[in-house]
Amino acid sequence: MFIKLKWYRMLPDHLKPKNEMVIESIERLRKKYELSHENISKLIILTPWTVKVVQEDCLRQGRILMPHASEKELWKGVLLSNLNTKLASLNVPTGYLEHPLSEEEILSLIKNIDTICVDFKSFSDVIEFIISIERKEGTFSDPSGILDEVNFLLESNGKKISSSYEIFQVNPETDQTDEILANILAQEKPSSQEEQDQSRDDDFIAYNNGTVLDKRTNLMWAARDNGSDINWVNAKSYCENYRGGGYTDWRMPTHDELAQLHDSNKTQPGSEYDNNIHMATELIHITGYGYWSSETRGSDAFNFDFNAGFSILDSQSYDDGARALPVRFVK
Repeated sequence: MFIKLKWYRMLPDHLKPKNEMVIESIERLRKKYELSHENISKLIILTPWTVKVVQEDCLRQGRILMPHASEKELWKGVLLSNLNTKLASLNVPTGYLEHPLSEEEILSLIKNIDTICVDFKSFSDVIEFIISIERKEGTFSDPSGILDEVNFLLESNGKKISSSYEIFQVNPETDQTDEILANILAQEKPSSQEEQDQSRDDDFIAYNNGTVLDKRTNLMWAARDNGSDINWVNAKSYCENYRGGGYTDWRMPTHDELAQLHDSNKTQPGSEYDNNIHMATELIHITGYGYWSSETRGSDAFNFDFNAGFSILDSQSYDDGARALPVRFVK
């Protein structure tokens, strides 16, 4: 039914939402605000979610075109491509940028790109840097707040709206969308780093500061992994420098700690791979299937596969599908 929606057909294939709950929620949002199909498709294209998708596509293409390049060289290439596109588009009117970067500002970023890239610990950092530029230019400026709502639905991939989905289906003609979305967005935007119980999933508690507590083990996990392929050295650095919730004692998990998160009776789809993920909770956002552990053996390290349910000894330079998931012990 969704391919009949005009706004859905207007989007490029790589920007079409895949989750039915997300598509239905966006359509209800469009009707609620009486937006045209053209306008809702434009809003989707202008979201931070789209920036992330486009840059991840650029990274994948880079891996194909430059198979021998290091990850950091590819990250640099993605950022350079983004800046060169801005440079080439300087004289093209966009109609949505409030404060577009000047030629001097863009050239300065290109000149200092090596210095900028030194601080990148993962591809997520590259994406965040690009998004920060877009925010400065006013790409996401929308006083109505509708763009933020659309972006939240896209980012959720159906997970955070699943509890409200039953209401959407049971009462399709009832205008409860305002209250539902307001509650969801309020949960997504905590006012401080103070731990407040946001949602629960059996033995797991998600807090509004981006952390998830496993009550069985007293281990606190980052609510999401690093978001892109990463080798063991960079994964270790990512975990140790992670500052989620304001804590400074994050580290790379052990094999046993990762194994405690595995549950063969629970299945969730991997967002970037065909592999199903068997994890004990959906409160931790997963984008890969193999997670680095702190155990090493020479130049190799153990990578826990949440699809297979066991660790694999891989070269520390391996990164295909590998992710970093910080953990800390709650005293």
